[in-house]
Amino acid sequence: MNRFEPTWEETATLRDGQTVELRLVKPSDELLLRRAFAEASDASVATRFLTHKPRLTDAEVHYLVDVDQRDHVALGAVVVDPIGREAGVGITRFVRLPDEPTVAEPAVTVLDAYQGLGLGTLLLGLLSEAAIERGIRTFEATFLAANEPVLHMLHDLSPATSITGEGPVITARVELPRPPASIFQRWMRAMYRSVP
Repeated sequence: MNRFEPTWEETATLRDGQTVELRLVKPSDELLLRRAFAEASDASVATRFLTHKPRLTDAEVHYLVDVDQRDHVALGAVVVDPIGREAGVGITRFVRLPDEPTVAEPAVTVLDAYQGLGLGTLLLGLLSEAAIERGIRTFEATFLAANEPVLHMLHDLSPATSITGEGPVITARVELPRPPASIFQRWMRAMYRSVP
C-alpha cells in the first residue's frame, strides 16, 4: 500500500518549533489557496509563476486544487490556530508529462513568513516520495536562474541533477533517488542536522 493515499496526514515541526499539518490537497482547499496567494509577496509569486501575477483566475484555482493525485499530485502544509481554523502556508505539486510518463514537473511554494524554516525542503522531499510511488523517476523543473534556494534543494535531492538553459530561466532534470524511504530521512537530516 502506498503512503500517500487520500487519508494521508502527518505533523511536522519546523526549525523554529512551529508545527504544521501535512496532507493531500483537495477541492475544498480553494479558499485556503486564495488566502495564501493573497498573502504571498509579489517576489514570491513571480518566483513561482515566472512572471508577475496579481491574482489567480477561477480556472487556475480549480486546476490547482482539483487534482487526481496520480498524474497531478499536490500536498499542502497548513497551520491550525487555537480554535481550529486552518491557514495554508505551503504547497507542492507535480504534474506528469504526457509524452514522458516517468517524468514530472515539480513546484514548491512557501509563504514568505515560513521561508527559511525547512518547509520547502520537507515538502519537496515528501513530493519526491509520492512521485516515486506513482512511477515517476525524474523531475524536470523550470525556474528562475536567480532562485538559488530551489537550485540547492534540487542538488541536495539528487547528485544526478543536470542544468540546461542560459539567461533568466533555466531547467533542471533530477533523477529521483531510490529507495524512496531514504529521501525523507536524508531531508530531515539536512533540515535539522541532528536527526540520526
